[in-house]
Formats: sequence, C-alpha cells, structure tokens
Amino acid sequence: MRTLIKQQPQSIIPYKYDKPTGESDSTKTYSDLATKVFKLREEVFKIRPILKQIFEINQHKTLYDYEREQMRESLNTVPEKRKSQFLDVLKDEITKQLGSEVAEKSIKQLNKYYYVSTTLHHGPLSQPNITNALIASALPYLFDDNIDLTSIVVLACSNISFDNSLTNSREISFKSNHQNDIQLNSVTFFPRKVRPFPLFNYGPYPQEAIDKAKQTLLNLTKDGAIAHTQAEKVTKILDDVYSHKNIISSQNFSDQATRTNYMLFKEHMSFGKKMPDLVYLNQERIVLDILSKHHMKEPTTLHKLLFSTKYHELTEKYFDGISGAFTLEKQAGTFLFWAIPQGEKYRMQLWRKGNILTTEDASYSVELTPSAIQKAMDNRELIPSTLLSFITMSFYYGVRLIGGLNQPTYFTQMKKNFIALQKEVGDIEDIEVYKDLPTDSMSFWRPLLAFISNGKEISSATGLDVIMNGGNDFWEKMKDLAKKITIGDALHRGLPGVYKTYYPYDQQEESLLSLTEKDIEKVTGLDKKIVPFAEI
Repeated sequence: MRTLIKQQPQSIIPYKYDKPTGESDSTKTYSDLATKVFKLREEVFKIRPILKQIFEINQHKTLYDYEREQMRESLNTVPEKRKSQFLDVLKDEITKQLGSEVAEKSIKQLNKYYYVSTTLHHGPLSQPNITNALIASALPYLFDDNIDLTSIVVLACSNISFDNSLTNSREISFKSNHQNDIQLNSVTFFPRKVRPFPLFNYGPYPQEAIDKAKQTLLNLTKDGAIAHTQAEKVTKILDDVYSHKNIISSQNFSDQATRTNYMLFKEHMSFGKKMPDLVYLNQERIVLDILSKHHMKEPTTLHKLLFSTKYHELTEKYFDGISGAFTLEKQAGTFLFWAIPQGEKYRMQLWRKGNILTTEDASYSVELTPSAIQKAMDNRELIPSTLLSFITMSFYYGVRLIGGLNQPTYFTQMKKNFIALQKEVGDIEDIEVYKDLPTDSMSFWRPLLAFISNGKEISSATGLDVIMNGGNDFWEKMKDLAKKITIGDALHRGLPGVYKTYYPYDQQEESLLSLTEKDIEKVTGLDKKIVPFAEI
C-alpha cells in the first residue's frame, strides 16, 4: 500500500482511495476527502518542516503520554546565578499575584522541571482553546502521583488585542440548548471599543461591569436563550470569583485574569480532585522585570543586545524575516520592543534609526541607552517583542518553552540564528547555555477533550461549560479520552488554521481552504473517539 510516511498504519490516515478500517467498499466520498486532507498535510509540512518531524516521531503516541513526556527534568546546563535570577523574579510575581505558598511550591518545581508553557494568550479561562489546553496539561498532575509536580506554570502572551481569536479576552462565555441548537452566550466585562487595544497593562474591569454582566444573564433568561438554572450558576461564579475583593482591587486586567483563572481552576474545576496550582502569568511583565533588575548596568549578553550597535546590526542581519521578530522590507513586526506611549491605547512599531528606537512617524522615540530604556520600561511604555522575550527566557536563562503549532518553526529559526550571531560577535560562551535546549516542545490548544452535547450535536466546551456541567467522573473521562487520541489526530486538527494563516496566499487552493475540522475528524477517526462529558 502506498503511503507518504513510511510504515504509516492505515488506521491513522489512509492514502488515496484506501477505505478506512471498518468502512464499506462504496465510500468513495470518504476517499476523496482523505486525499484532500492528505494533500493539506503535505502542503503544511512544506512550510513547517519542524512540524513534520514532530509528526513523524510522535504521531502514534497518545495525547496523555505526550503531555507526560513534557514533564521531564532539564538536561541543559544553566549557570546557577542565571537560574536564580529568573526564578527570583518569577517568585516575586507569583507571590504578588497568588501568595507566598503558591510561589514556594512553584519555584521548588521549576528548580527541577525547568520549563514553562508559552502556548496560550493572556486572558480569562473561558474559550475552548484555553480550557482544553489546560485540561490536557493537568492530567499527568492528577494521575501520575508525582509529589514534585504542583503547578502548571504558563507565561502567557499579553501583547495581544482583546478580540484575538484564541482568548476573546473581553468576555466569558458558555453554551446552552436553545430550540434544539447549541447556542453560544457571552457576558462582557469591557465595551466593544477595547477590541483592538492590547491587553498588556490595560486597566481592570470595575464592579459595574459585573453588575452589567448579571443584567445580561437576566435578559438572556427572559428571552428564553438560557435556563434559569444556568443563569443562577453563572451569577454565582460572577459573585464568588469575578467580584471577589482581591480581583476587583487588582491594578490591571492582566492581574485579574491571573487571579480569576487560579480560583476557577483550583476551586471550581476540581470535581473532587486535588488540583495543581494554575500559575497563569503575564510573560512580557516577567521579561521587563528581569531586564530592569539585571541587565541595565551589567555587561551581559542581554545588555549588549539592547545597547550595542554591533548587536543591533547583527540582529537586523540574522532575524529579518523571522516570525516573532520583524521584516524590514515590509515593515512588519518591530525591533526589540513595541511602544505603547502614555495616553495611547494602540501599540506601535519601533524601528532602529542609529541609536534610537522610533515609530515610523516619529511621534514616539526612545534612545537606546540604559537610562532611557529603564525610564520607558518603568512607565510601561515598552512591550518586549516575542524575539526579545524568547532570547531572554531561553537563550540567556535556558528555560525550555512549550508552545503551540507555530512556535517550533520560528523558535528553531531563532535559536539557529542567535547561535550564528553570537559566533560572529565572538560571544561563544553563552551558546553552551542553550545549544542543547529543545525548541520543538509543543502542546495543543485546539479543542480535543472537553465537549458537550444536546443529544443532536456536540460542541467544544468553554471553561464555564466544564464548571457547570462537569461531575465527579469528569477528570476520569478526560484521562480516558486523552489515552485514545493520538498526536497524529491532534496535529491534523490544527492543519486548516496553519494553512489559511501561513501558506502563501497566492498559492492557496480553494479545495484545501474548504476543509473543516469536522472533515479532519472524519478522516482521522476523531469523530468516533470524542465522547461528550455531559449533555445540556
């Protein structure tokens, strides 16, 4: 039998016109669909060769086993001084947000398991993407009986707009069965005008926002869109969590998200289990604090990256065109930092003009000197780019980062090019810190585990759906499902999004663009594996 991947079993994804196991000989429609899915995968692998390697190595592993493998001890050598600097900054932030007990446990774990997740965006534990990713991450904590594992540490990207598709951060949502159709219902904490604004350092929602959310629930109940019991459950969560005095008094929305997510995960999604601490922090804030405390005066690699003309020139040479960095010709991305000047709501690109970072229209600029950069960071006018964040966390502090489908590609390129940069400038000692650091550690944020049903159709569950409908057998159901779903299944599920977003627009094929997640589920057999945990 002809296959694209050597010795690939027919049950994973059959090739052209090969019927899946258990299907009749007359399923030519399936074969046509499988051929399209197969071609989609190959086209994505052309632009994501690292993803292809991950697939070939891990396609037959279960999601459960793959998540367990992420929890391995660090093998790369990080100087103790550097590790202490990183963990001390992290400890301070965790203590501020979640208290000293959570901080102590988290740092103890990180000393041994020196990795964090950078898969998710900052925002509320609501959307199915975040919910499913955290459920998958939690399973080894709940069932592997490892006393060293106490915390799920997420350094989430806050340099995203409120209406980003992964989190849709201005609202929380849940689903109801309305006229025999599953309907998505949302209560918002912020007005529509904030949608394009970056979440980074944005102000907190006030108590008035919660009062309006409760009114929305009343209106939905009056309209018959949701049941009274649903309205009561969501209202209780608003009162117990989102209106908590420790939440309302937070300095910004990022702090509110960290604290509400912790409470929801620990207290409301436990269903009788002893849950790990969800430490869901603002990635950019951690990076800014580290740079401010340790790299403004000392002649470190990061100091030179920020203030050395030679490093600036080589950064432009080696990172031009890499996702997460910048493209000089197209003026895409930014150089080291984004700007969000005092009084402004939108982030601005910064470009290097000699020893100055400036916006294209010169409405904002900052000199590349320690005093000027320090002042701008203190004023929260600078947001580190993904490139600067990853160089800081991984290529200086040696932290292993677990990311989404696209991170392995650009992270691998960043590592390769930073090694080349440091060799050219002569700073080869630092390379030992990260040369063996893996850049292909990955998790899956597309819904794979938590689904609800109305008896007619199934739908991916939000965080509120899990809280309102999960029972004492919820986590057992999630474990059983994670032991059936393979990494091959999971990777295929994300192919349409990668193709639409990253494949050259003028080369995209309509037949491949039309493929849906349901098509993927049918071809891979996911539609027969997924079992909803509850009916609404």
